[in-house]
Amino acid sequence: MDCKNLADIYTELTYVRGSLRNLEDGSGWAFTLENPPIPLAGVAEEFLLMVDGQWVDPDRVWIRTGQQSRRAASVTRAQPLPFTVGQESEMTVWGEPLSPGEHQVEIVIKPMGFGEIYTVFSFSDQVAEPEPVLTARERFEDPVALTNGQAFVVVNRAGDLSAQWNWFGQENDNGGLYLPPARFLRSLRFSVGVGKAEVGLTESAVEARLLPGRLVATAVPFPGLKVERTVFVPRGGAVAVVRFRLQNDGEEAVSARLCADFEAALVPYGLLGVKIRTIRAQLSPEGIAWCSTPALPYRVALGASLPPDGFTATGASGRLVYRLDIPAGGSRTLDFAVAGTVDGSDPAPAVAECCRQAASLLAEVEAAFRGALARSWTVETPDPLVNQAWRWARLGLEHLCFRHPEIGAGICAGLPRFPNYWSRDSAWAGMGLLAAGEVDFTREIVENYFAHQLKEDRPEAQAGDLPTVISGEAFMHRLGWGTSADGPHLIVMLLTEYVRQSGDLTFARRHYEGVRRVLQWARRQDRDGDGFLEHGVENAATTSHALAIPDTTWMDHIDRRKSGCEVQGVYWQALRSAAELAGWLGEAQDAAAWRREADELEDRFWQVFYPPEAPYPYDRLDLEGKPDPALRPNFAVNLMFSTRLPADRAAPALRALESPAIRAPHGIRTLAEGEEKYDPISYHHGCVWPLVTGWTAMAALAHARTEQGYSLIRTLARNLIEGFGHVAELYRGDRREAYNGCFQQAWSLSVILQAVGRYLLGLRPDAVAGRLEVSPHLPVEWPEVRVGGIAVGRAVLDLVIRPESLDAVNRGTAPVTLCWQGREVEVEPGGVISLA
Repeated sequence: MDCKNLADIYTELTYVRGSLRNLEDGSGWAFTLENPPIPLAGVAEEFLLMVDGQWVDPDRVWIRTGQQSRRAASVTRAQPLPFTVGQESEMTVWGEPLSPGEHQVEIVIKPMGFGEIYTVFSFSDQVAEPEPVLTARERFEDPVALTNGQAFVVVNRAGDLSAQWNWFGQENDNGGLYLPPARFLRSLRFSVGVGKAEVGLTESAVEARLLPGRLVATAVPFPGLKVERTVFVPRGGAVAVVRFRLQNDGEEAVSARLCADFEAALVPYGLLGVKIRTIRAQLSPEGIAWCSTPALPYRVALGASLPPDGFTATGASGRLVYRLDIPAGGSRTLDFAVAGTVDGSDPAPAVAECCRQAASLLAEVEAAFRGALARSWTVETPDPLVNQAWRWARLGLEHLCFRHPEIGAGICAGLPRFPNYWSRDSAWAGMGLLAAGEVDFTREIVENYFAHQLKEDRPEAQAGDLPTVISGEAFMHRLGWGTSADGPHLIVMLLTEYVRQSGDLTFARRHYEGVRRVLQWARRQDRDGDGFLEHGVENAATTSHALAIPDTTWMDHIDRRKSGCEVQGVYWQALRSAAELAGWLGEAQDAAAWRREADELEDRFWQVFYPPEAPYPYDRLDLEGKPDPALRPNFAVNLMFSTRLPADRAAPALRALESPAIRAPHGIRTLAEGEEKYDPISYHHGCVWPLVTGWTAMAALAHARTEQGYSLIRTLARNLIEGFGHVAELYRGDRREAYNGCFQQAWSLSVILQAVGRYLLGLRPDAVAGRLEVSPHLPVEWPEVRVGGIAVGRAVLDLVIRPESLDAVNRGTAPVTLCWQGREVEVEPGGVISLA
């Protein structure tokens, strides 16, 4: 067994590895300690800092410990700085940021009572890359979602757990803490009082910054008094933390009141319009407020790192007040936490623990999201908007990747409305993860779906079907089958893309029979024998407690029976995916049969759905088998997956999707203006969906209409960045206003990653064959694009892509074949090539 010396153990237990970072605005650098920089704790009467052998001006160094922040220059024998056992601290150095690379940091402390002896604490670390950050100075009531992979909070940009959400034209406050299926809070809003005056922090907000995994908001409730709060969701459980720092820039001390006004909800999230009037709020002897109701076993508790100075409650609503005396030129901090349980247990201990460990919990959250970015490809294009959108789409999906204790692993379809897993949403979202370079979580998604595959017929569904939704008993939507026309096909496609990118043939073999069953199920959906799949609800099947849906395409709120165009395209792509899977596994007979079936279906589709006299493909065949000429964007899916449509026939179809009637300034409408049923506020008769906007972008790029595809990518990117890292499920057809759905939707984020990674940059790693195909469609004004971290087995490639050439570096441990413009070149480990 290896034995470490005491100094190494002390460094590991004290310095938060990876916390050495430049401030996002370039104004300095910082790091975090989770124990005192004095081995036996104690009191410092002098505090000095050195970096790379150079002393740092102590006036530039700020030390935060517990509730206090102070300059290192203020630490003297007359005004010492105590470090208690287990004391967390954060050091911030204002001035120039650190250069990239590794740095040696030393803290030199003269402890009180030790004469002339100094203690030295040192560590070395790589400075973290600057984090992506979005800044807003308006629309502070707009919602923000933060999660930990189990629970989530809905906050506004100003940091209150309170946010307006538009649901079919009705705005409601749906902020608070959720652990699906439970909702614990209806709202939690903070204000600051000085004397007789009191000002809300949302009302006095001046800036909000969204960083990976957390929101940092600044308010100025009174002249000279600045309040900064950081909101995040620690890993595991239904908990949320708000870290306050009140800075007094005035010349006199301030006695301030921090007030927390809350209203408990304690209902399933699927009953957002319901109030339980038996909820009661109380205060524990430890100073933690908690709420319960005899109607449900849900509980919620709220408290802070200080005991409250006051508490009042009426029913489910209450107020906690904390007094903070802030010296002139000084600051005070306070950690506030909220926790919930669904089994009747006491959430108060979690509140107390979060307040005690807030600094280290925040460091864990930051590290988790840094890890998500590190596992993803880095993309740097000449377009800053695309670069921002790439990072924030990836971070947005990370917020929606759950490992839920009841329903397993998956990607939530959207927040706050759909915190469960829908097959078509999961597949499109999973393809976005793969397009960004994330492989492992995709495997868990596929595993969860095939674990629920039907092995026998049921009244509402048939053998081989995969669940439309994976959900729990108390969730809004049930675990159910029989209500998705395309979900099983898409999951087969996702399985194949996962295997291609990971090389995991063992996983492919394990689920091969499941793929066979999906295809057998699919053939049974051609109910009238015309060679096209039908869809629609039979035997009153539904996934919802509240709504009976008529159809089973993605447009499930309208009736597009009998045969929707995109259902056929997804099916022929699923057949081709299955054929590839069969080929990898040596199942040559299946591979040939499925490839032949796909080609026959695609040929038949273009003949029937897009005859020579049609200006664009028909949207569907109706119940009488007649074509529907309404201009909808669904045939973009068929264009994406087409291998047999001639270019001269694809061009008119693509031009139709560029018509101003269907293309709004903020995306693609679900039905063109001028059509009989067009309505700009209708879910599927005219609203703009980022999903179909992404489909249209990918269809354009697949057929080398680069400028059209790039323009739509920029439209999606603007929606994401202007939405403060969030892309809604849908927007009104006549203006960019999120409407009638989730404000953060998984597939809306995913299509950005797919359109950029798979289609604009044309990156397709194939670990099964040990090759990387690169077939970009770069805009003419782009001189080059840099992409890093593309894993192909044990090879890792960094690329510089130009319209006419490609440079590649293999920093992995295995060779890889690089495919570029019809050429194949093997790149050895450590090798550098240039294909000019």
